[in-house]
Amino acid sequence: MENSKTSTVSIVRTDTAVYDDIDFDLLVRNCVANLKDCGVQMPTGGTVFIKPNAIAGFSARSSITTEPELIAATIKLLRDRGVKKIYVGDSSASHIKSRDTFEETGLMDAVIGAGAEFVDI
Repeated sequence: MENSKTSTVSIVRTDTAVYDDIDFDLLVRNCVANLKDCGVQMPTGGTVFIKPNAIAGFSARSSITTEPELIAATIKLLRDRGVKKIYVGDSSASHIKSRDTFEETGLMDAVIGAGAEFVDI
């Protein structure tokens, strides 16, 4: 049986090479605009699950963990669009507890601060 489903990916660039000057809210808005232009329907209600990369306690600057500000910006955008329940979670590597990884990387503060709920998958 052939799978007829396709995936659409949006990649955007920041206007700065200075990490601390990156506007993650703008990046997320630009990604969503690109997806809309491709006909992708964005949620306007219901429940959404976001799965960042959070396998160990490395900072986003090490290119291993998803940037917490990016996750917060995504949560805020979804909230603004009317999504009522947003869960964010990952399953950390080996014996590491996901909650510990989220706390060490700043993801937990970003998730809770933006109004979402952490889940250990």
